Amino acid sequence: MTVGGAVSLVVPEGCRAWGRRSRTWAPLELATVKVLVVEDDPLFVDDLRVLLPSWVELDWSRTSSEAITALESGARPHAIILDWCLPPELADSDKSEGLALLRKIRTQLGSTIPVCVLTSLPRSEVGQLSLENGADAFFHKAESLKPLIEFLEQRGQD
Repeated sequence: MTVGGAVSLVVPEGCRAWGRRSRTWAPLELATVKVLVVEDDPLFVDDLRVLLPSWVELDWSRTSSEAITALESGARPHAIILDWCLPPELADSDKSEGLALLRKIRTQLGSTIPVCVLTSLPRSEVGQLSLENGADAFFHKAESLKPLIEFLEQRGQD
């Protein structure tokens, strides 16, 4: 297979294409992964759109209420990326809005959609609370995107 017209590469068995951004081979069975991003920072969402592989399709909600409306109206993403520090709507002002939304997604909406919590706060406390309250994964925003991409890749194979 020729990539970019100049280099001849052997495609590994079970793979279909070379990812220009990820610099990895995409598995054959990997389909588009639809992700609901609940994040109040538009610049961070823009960064995700640029940095995540092309097989990730993002739908963006700025607030908890937008995310709830999307989920109640039938949106069924493969995964949810949830910011821990959203503007307060569901939570008391001294509590985490991300935690309140996570609890609502799991209890009142009864959703089993995998949720990955992201934050820029200190890792241990937020990570433990996230996982104890139904999150499937927790990542710090300053970390490499590789663990997040692996988390989303798994959702595409489920």
